[in-house]
Amino acid sequence: MPDRREFLGIVGMLTVGGTLAAGTLAAPASAAPVVTQVGAAEVAQLTEAVRFLRSQARRFGHDAVRDAALGQAQRGRALLAAAQSAEVRGQLRAAVDDLVELAATSAKDVRRQS
Repeated sequence: MPDRREFLGIVGMLTVGGTLAAGTLAAPASAAPVVTQVGAAEVAQLTEAVRFLRSQARRFGHDAVRDAALGQAQRGRALLAAAQSAEVRGQLRAAVDDLVELAATSAKDVRRQS
């Protein structure tokens, strides 16, 4: 398990579109490419981000993942504008909904602590 500093680095990497691969970090792209077609791979990335952010929220608290969840939700919303099959669109919407819910829960928890 990463410590808090490593976790923040992972969150930042996920926010800019990087991916996790078998416990190692993949280097983030220098610029996010414009996606014109969304498939199962993009949905899997968002689903993995949801899983990872939820586990980190349980470990470090929701305030630690709020910004990353918002960033991933914005990325997911941008993907909704690209072409995709009906099946992928449903899965993509579910992943974006999960990210929005996580971001909202995190914002509520941060407000409660203030």
